[in-house]
Amino acid sequence: MLRWAGPVLIAFALFHGVMSFILFGEPLATAAAQGPASSLAWNGFELAGWWFLLWTLPALLFGILAKASHDRFGTIPAARALGLLLLSGVILSGVFLTASGLWAYAVPALMLIIGRGTEPGSR
Repeated sequence: MLRWAGPVLIAFALFHGVMSFILFGEPLATAAAQGPASSLAWNGFELAGWWFLLWTLPALLFGILAKASHDRFGTIPAARALGLLLLSGVILSGVFLTASGLWAYAVPALMLIIGRGTEPGSR
């Protein structure tokens, strides 16, 4: 299961990035036209689109890190820490944004927390 945590995170991140342009294309274009200096004047849709798009990068980096680490070592040395970090973000977002789809990231987080590596003797 640990072997698939990285590819699942990468797939989730790419899906998240594509969906940000599908769901928030117009608000993101408006925010880009106004520039970052006027970000205090952005409405809720522009802010939601920005945060939706922004989460793509850390999720993608987490996935690449997990995949590269597993490919090289047969395990992910900091898998539990990475999983707990991801799960804490999911829980916090669930508290403040209960209708958020960020709950889906609990799946790769749990894969990282309870998964076993392919290297003999790995957890």
